[in-house]
This record gives sequence, structure tokens and C-alpha cells, in this order.
Amino acid sequence: MIVVSSNTKIIASNERRLLDSSTKDNPLFKQVLLNKKNGDVVHVKTKEFDCFGIAENCRDFSIFIFAPVREMLKNVLKTVLLESAKKS
Repeated sequence: MIVVSSNTKIIASNERRLLDSSTKDNPLFKQVLLNKKNGDVVHVKTKEFDCFGIAENCRDFSIFIFAPVREMLKNVLKTVLLESAKKS
């Protein structure tokens, strides 16, 4: 999921239900903003989501990117298996 906000108002997202809502009212965004350190990836868990998130600020906008933990782990496992098969 990708979200762009201006101040706290969500102005763009690939999740249409989030458009025109606020980042300050959503626990997902609160956790990322509270735990972020210099653009580091943060593990975020709410009732709805278990994902990794990152937030970056650019001029008057904040850009949030979230990836489900399950998908990330699948990709890491595939990469590890492919790399170990190449070495064999």
C-alpha cells in the first residue's frame, strides 16, 4: 500500500478507502510515525494489518509505503533459496 499525505490529510493512495481521511486518526500511520528513525523500516501491527512500513517526508508531503509481513517473508525465502541453489 502506498499513501501520500499533505500535513495529516491523505491525498493519494492505492487504497481508495483511505482518500480524504487523516493519518492522525489511523493507528497504522501513528505507529510508523512514532517509531520511525531516519527512514528505517518499522514493523507495524494493528487489528487489520501486520506489515512493514516506512515514511519519508518530501517538502510538504509525507509518503508512506507498507508491505505485508507474509509477502516480505515469502520474497526473502525465495531469494535465499535461489541464491543457495546458484551456489550448489
